[in-house]
Amino acid sequence: MDKFKENLQHKTFISSNASLNPGKESLSSRVRLIWHRRDLRLHDNELYSNLTDADGFDIPSVSLFVFDKKFFEPQRSLAFYGEKDHANRVVWCGPHATRALIEAVCSLRSRIRSKGGELLVRYGDPFIIIPMIVDRIGATEIVFGEEPGYYETSLSKKLIQFYACKDVKVINTCGYTLWHPNDLPQDPNEWYQLAHPKQKRKKKIYQDTSTNEDDNAAHIVDVSPTRFRGMSRIMGEFRKAANSIAKVRDLFDEPERLVLPALFYGEYFSDYVGVVPSLEDLMQPLSSSLENDSLFGLDEEIIGFVLEAAIKKTKTDNTKEINEITALERLEEFIDEGYACVADRSKVDVSDNDSSRFSVHFSLGTLSPRAVYWKASKDGKSCKWLCSHLEMRDFFLFTTFANNHRIFCLEGLPVTKRQAATWISPHSHLTYWTRWACGRTHLPMVDSGIIELMCTGYCSNRVRQNIASVLTKDLFIDWRAGAEWFQFLLEDHCVGANFGNWLYFSGVGADPKNRHFRTISQLKRYDPQGEYIKKWLPALETKGLESVFRPWDFGIKGFEDPIVDPQTQYTWQDLKILKENGTLS
Repeated sequence: MDKFKENLQHKTFISSNASLNPGKESLSSRVRLIWHRRDLRLHDNELYSNLTDADGFDIPSVSLFVFDKKFFEPQRSLAFYGEKDHANRVVWCGPHATRALIEAVCSLRSRIRSKGGELLVRYGDPFIIIPMIVDRIGATEIVFGEEPGYYETSLSKKLIQFYACKDVKVINTCGYTLWHPNDLPQDPNEWYQLAHPKQKRKKKIYQDTSTNEDDNAAHIVDVSPTRFRGMSRIMGEFRKAANSIAKVRDLFDEPERLVLPALFYGEYFSDYVGVVPSLEDLMQPLSSSLENDSLFGLDEEIIGFVLEAAIKKTKTDNTKEINEITALERLEEFIDEGYACVADRSKVDVSDNDSSRFSVHFSLGTLSPRAVYWKASKDGKSCKWLCSHLEMRDFFLFTTFANNHRIFCLEGLPVTKRQAATWISPHSHLTYWTRWACGRTHLPMVDSGIIELMCTGYCSNRVRQNIASVLTKDLFIDWRAGAEWFQFLLEDHCVGANFGNWLYFSGVGADPKNRHFRTISQLKRYDPQGEYIKKWLPALETKGLESVFRPWDFGIKGFEDPIVDPQTQYTWQDLKILKENGTLS
């Protein structure tokens, strides 16, 4: 790994499939560095707009992706605090997400090369790497996209401030969301009035007299918390306000060609592009840390199991790779072939086209949310639910922009005044935490979902909600421990969507209701034949349906002691049926 880092950060070397084909030399005095983050596509990507200067000359451009070491090296946990917090770490980008990221970056490089450009690849700290490359290629402007997250926006701010008094122009965009930030309400008064159009207020609720140091720079998109002060904190109100004023912008065209700076056609710069690392390379800091540290408070074997599952999937999986091409193919297939019209999204198992499976593409930016919106909008009412889901996603993303580091606080962002939960540290509840995190709760839906996540990086939204409910509403373990474990397991992890949903379903977020999912009744309703459970829990594969729903009542080995009282996992109607009939059916 050390040699790998050295090659990427200093010497660097050309990958075996690189092809730097010189094109027509541009006469433009500008050179653009395009820094890719979670926007790994060419379609509908503002980073590649306006690639001609005022005189009509092509602007030479070089693209860059940095595998940020912060995401792969163990970091301090939000939830594992106490006497041993020095020995408990978490990793932000887990094996399944890393596998998908590598596939997307490789594909993006091929796409950029097919247009005549080049994607540089590095490993390390973007704030150190970007200025080095700017100097080396003589860049006059840097363009990048904003994405929600405290670390992510802090990095953007550092870069903008660094170049504030220099001759390099910094331009940020925002293509990660459905609505553009500039199109949303501009102050708290406007947010309130649009969310509550029938209510009249005699005076303004807030007068914003603050200024942003970048407000006068037309090329800077403001995504600071100040910009979103007064944003509706309840999802329905946010959507009403946004729909009242904001329009989804048109799509950007894919660039027809890309032109490299002239110096890239020299022999020296052909050695400058760097290589895309392997999954094993990027996971080496994780593997090495297991010798000394406890990750997520779990045994080394559990972390190793997830890593091996991702490596095995890389080598043997026959499913399509995660990239821009497969994302656009999936969009066409899901809508044009009618799957979107008949999808039963409430099911526990959504493997048979009952889910769009767009989430991983949204997380990496291999698919534009605007592209989905416009295609779904043109397909009539049967696909409107996709547009609705994109608006819900935007709520969590903009909530993250608006609250910055506060989305990681234990008390959350509650919208009601009910009594705050008394959270228990995973350290003081370690046995229960470990059983939940490893899929040994003996509650069939929860265990099946965790095992599916560990093996594949994915499970349905229905299952995710039930898993979260048990940890937070039954065990009262710090909700952030669950969010961090999901961050590691999920192939489709996104800071805003993941932490936003955990806040929501833990009762400390934007949900005015106090939802407690009854996992057995949920299983009966959304997996009535127990097919999902039999798929992921081999011990129940040959058992009868009642045994699948409640294996502890039938003495099935390994399911004798559910992590919570099973009676808390039935609705009162199902509990009544069970007591009267002796069965759930």
